[in-house]
Amino acid sequence: VFNEDYSDSDGDGYSNLFERAIGSDSLGPDRPQDHPTQPLNPDNRQRISFVRYKDQNGSTLLSAGEIIFYHVEQSDNLQTWSNSGLELERSIELGGGMERQIWVVSSTLPAVNKRFLRVRISTP
Repeated sequence: VFNEDYSDSDGDGYSNLFERAIGSDSLGPDRPQDHPTQPLNPDNRQRISFVRYKDQNGSTLLSAGEIIFYHVEQSDNLQTWSNSGLELERSIELGGGMERQIWVVSSTLPAVNKRFLRVRISTP
């Protein structure tokens, strides 16, 4: 099924909606730089970086042609997710209505704990 958001038309493990939301190709090979990454920094705070459509007038409608919501979340058990304790550190203009955002957790990670970060995509 090529026109359903939940489908994975190219079989890479990412839904068509997710690939469309990060400006990737849902029918062919993806560029590794388009997928979310966790950049390393010496301050011991985790980060997640991803490409997204820019908000214009509070919506992605003008840049993406549809409304897309980006949810940056964290968890310590992969079952319960929350957007608290995360802040947008930087946005980098990429052109073509796209930007790279870097989100960072508010506190450093204790040595014995684990924290997981993700980007979840939804539409109205």
